Amino acid sequence: MMTQDELVNHLKSIADDYWQSKKTPIFLSQLVPTLIARAGNADFRVALGTQTLKSFIKSTSEMGRYRLIEHPTQIAKVALAPIDAEFEFSQSGTTEGVSNAIPTQRRPNKAIALLDILSTLPDEEIQKITIPISVLVKLSRQ
Repeated sequence: MMTQDELVNHLKSIADDYWQSKKTPIFLSQLVPTLIARAGNADFRVALGTQTLKSFIKSTSEMGRYRLIEHPTQIAKVALAPIDAEFEFSQSGTTEGVSNAIPTQRRPNKAIALLDILSTLPDEEIQKITIPISVLVKLSRQ
């Protein structure tokens, strides 16, 4: 069982270590596995009580000398950093690593078209049909 003070200490050391090595805050999605690895058998959720990890970080940020960084428009982007780390998410609406390209029009898949046609047949006739997988693969590539 982990106490709140132990959890605060773990969060502080994780935030500091991650910032020192990467010069960027650690996202909460990465924080949980890191916290579990550091805590070993101690369950950090006991220290949270009824709070979420995000609300616990907010409420203990002064004591822990860390801070929660939230993206201004993307709710899921939440990170932990040392209190003196200079980092803010950009205000732009674009997302790093996500293409802004317009998706191309999908061409019809001939294998799916064949299966749609076959699905209209009675069950007795469907049971008699055998289609080699190589034929379906060739149709899906065309």
